Amino acid sequence: MRMQGRFNMRDPMTRLLAVAVAAASLFAADAQACALSPNIVTPAAPSATYNVFDPAPTVRDVSVTLTNTAPTQCLVRLAAQSFNGASPQFGMAGASALLAYELLAPGGVPIESSSSPLDGLAITVPANGSAAVTLRIRIASGQVVSPGVYQDSMQLRTFDASSLALLQSQAVTAIASVAPQAQVAVVGTGPGDTVDFGDLLEGKTLGIQVYLRGNTNMSVTFISANRSTLRHESVVSARPIPYTAAFGGSTLNLSGGSAEVVRSLASINAAGGQFPMVFTIGSTAGSAAGRYTDTMMLVVLPNP
Repeated sequence: MRMQGRFNMRDPMTRLLAVAVAAASLFAADAQACALSPNIVTPAAPSATYNVFDPAPTVRDVSVTLTNTAPTQCLVRLAAQSFNGASPQFGMAGASALLAYELLAPGGVPIESSSSPLDGLAITVPANGSAAVTLRIRIASGQVVSPGVYQDSMQLRTFDASSLALLQSQAVTAIASVAPQAQVAVVGTGPGDTVDFGDLLEGKTLGIQVYLRGNTNMSVTFISANRSTLRHESVVSARPIPYTAAFGGSTLNLSGGSAEVVRSLASINAAGGQFPMVFTIGSTAGSAAGRYTDTMMLVVLPNP
């Protein structure tokens, strides 16, 4: 193997200058490694409707497109931080409550709410090209919050994966709309939601339990088809048998066919949502033998 060369001790500055120029060229190449255009976030303000009693989580996908204009690929980390949530949680703020949510990377891996690039998602953006990643906003079920609009000004931050230097910061507003909800369930009836007294005797009582739940105040309307009387199923002229109905300890006036009771959310929560309803048979004197019935409907509506 033959090697040759020439070293000129009288010209050291030329070599030093060449080394310095080479080093400057390397730094210039590194500086071009991450030349990102502003991220494109679709939708720009992701929104969802949250039903507080839906057993399934509420999800909304967000696409983030990163574009690199440099001739070399760009290695970045994408981090996200919640304005309202305490790390590592994300939260949307409403008038009086916080609606917690998660930000999931592809594959369902949660991203922590953090400004640190070390907690971000690693992404490779090709030279003179783009890379898209789909993030998922997931609001867990079972959060009974008041009606209204909840939002979070989440910050998406892009960092250089090598130097951890911040490249971009972008605000994305996540929004959830919560509608007023009210529900009712009845426990203690027989098949077909029937309250069966058997033999009708004056003063006989039967009770059921009415369960209410909601995220706001509500009104409960009781509608009696026969205006608080039991009527003979086949003999129209037979004397009706009156009865009374009490809800939560208060007697309902159903003489006009309906009665409305308003309950605050505080009173519902204090009672655990459970209210007794008691039916009492009135006078049976002069009534023909046979089967007597009435139909009662319970209508529950949110009453913010």
